[in-house]
Amino acid sequence: EMVDIDRTNSRGTLYKSFVEVVKKVQPKIFVAENVYGLLTMKNKPIQQIMKDFAEVGYDVEYQVIYCPEFGIPQTRKRVIIMGISQNRKVDIGHHWNMITKNKTNCCVGKYFEHLQEPHLTTDVSQMVYSKAKRLQKGQGQTEIDLSSFAPTMRAEHHGNIEFRRHSNSRINKTESNMIERRLTVREVALIQTFPPDFIFSKRKVMTAYKYIGNAVPPLLGYLIADKVAELCKCHFT
Repeated sequence: EMVDIDRTNSRGTLYKSFVEVVKKVQPKIFVAENVYGLLTMKNKPIQQIMKDFAEVGYDVEYQVIYCPEFGIPQTRKRVIIMGISQNRKVDIGHHWNMITKNKTNCCVGKYFEHLQEPHLTTDVSQMVYSKAKRLQKGQGQTEIDLSSFAPTMRAEHHGNIEFRRHSNSRINKTESNMIERRLTVREVALIQTFPPDFIFSKRKVMTAYKYIGNAVPPLLGYLIADKVAELCKCHFT
């Protein structure tokens, strides 16, 4: 079982509901993910969360995933909480929950190198991008550096998605003779590690920004699922 416990309110009712589900269903392993801020809050909710899951029969650990270290080209940090049932055949060792596969850095440019500009491509998702103007303040005002990582792709950005140059030049700088544009739907999807041939609805291509921003990066989802499969094989078969 996997859940996003990002929207816990002051009473923590959402995560407590998940604890109740885990208690009733008794999965071999559960996974929850949250923002990095969970670890820096004054009342240290992470400790209470782990305690509550432990009380229903689980060994619980968490890992901070910094996406650029796992081939996901955006500066996103997530807390991955993993619990494994104490009713297992094989004991666990230290760091049993740690995801280590695909430990590699990959810049935005590597994901974009096969793309054509919107006026040249036949890919509908690469043709379409927000026409929102650049502002002095607020989200989505950062020019993407192809040799580095992108900011976190957020659902609430909508049209105010980050910028990149409308130019084939490899020099990724803002210059007076270059036309800037918002990232296309395809570019945002690639930063989130959606497959390059993923098809978005033609009629809803602009709302795809929101869908993409709401998603757990598919590559991260795969790495988590791979770890869960490994744990099931090692401890329950």
